[in-house]
Amino acid sequence: MPAKSVGKEDLDKYDVLIVDEAQRLYDEQRKQIAQWAEENYSKKTVLFFYDVDQALGPKDAGNLMHSLCTSFERRKKGKVFFLKKGFDPIQVFKHL
Repeated sequence: MPAKSVGKEDLDKYDVLIVDEAQRLYDEQRKQIAQWAEENYSKKTVLFFYDVDQALGPKDAGNLMHSLCTSFERRKKGKVFFLKKGFDPIQVFKHL
């Protein structure tokens, strides 16, 4: 689904939500997804892929995404993984 279509009611039909280039989400979209993830963390899975250092324009917010994801991890509502060269996505899905 395009990011501009994100709304809480749209997300409820998914068991897994994968957000690529999450640092490019607008503030309102990031807040909607974060709220939905917070409310559904025990029964749904959200994967955020983002580059904390990427800043191609004013809406790029890698540091905000990193802060959001680490706050979920601190509260035991998520896990942060760092991708490195040779990344194997199967390793991420083994932890879900």
